Amino acid sequence: MDKKILITGSAGFIGKSLLEEIDADGIDLKEGTDACDEIKGDYDVIVHLAAYMKGEEDLQENNLDATVSVVQYCKRTGAKLIFASSAAVYGQAGF
Repeated sequence: MDKKILITGSAGFIGKSLLEEIDADGIDLKEGTDACDEIKGDYDVIVHLAAYMKGEEDLQENNLDATVSVVQYCKRTGAKLIFASSAAVYGQAGF
């Protein structure tokens, strides 16, 4: 049985690297660059990597709200969630 996997943030550094490494039979990969878009389709696993670093309004909408939407989708459908973040969420160093 094929596993259907959605990777949000596949245009970012970590997402691109993950896509390059995953090459397996039985895995149906779907790239999703923006987690704010409604998730369409049935997925067994969502790898949530999408995030923005600039703009206070964008941070709220694109990071927090999008993550909540992904979690709600997983709860509703039973999909597994893999969530990763990076130090980039803390912004630029002030020194």
